[in-house]
Amino acid sequence: MAERQHYVKGSKRQSGYFRRVPFHYEFPTDSMRQARRILTETAFSKGRDKFGAVKVVSDEGVEKTVPASAEPIKEVMKGLKIAPSKPVTVPEPEISPLQRLEKFIKILAEVGT
Repeated sequence: MAERQHYVKGSKRQSGYFRRVPFHYEFPTDSMRQARRILTETAFSKGRDKFGAVKVVSDEGVEKTVPASAEPIKEVMKGLKIAPSKPVTVPEPEISPLQRLEKFIKILAEVGT
């Protein structure tokens, strides 16, 4: 069975192309579903009747013009963390070839006795 593909629209510098449909398109995680639900509820409840553009100053001090309907969504989604943090794995120390050889000799000696 062939993989499903979809067309990705290009930009000024890049032409469009086909790619494999990402797995999460059809099977989103619970965190993705929750974030989409919050986004949709906010858009329908707070941003639906707003028209025009508003000027917003970003954290870096840059002034931008954004749609008025996007401002409440931006405020609600700012700093939102839904997914649980991933556990930090500590890499095992690298074993030198000499230590690996000594370990192998010990194992052979134990098996031989």
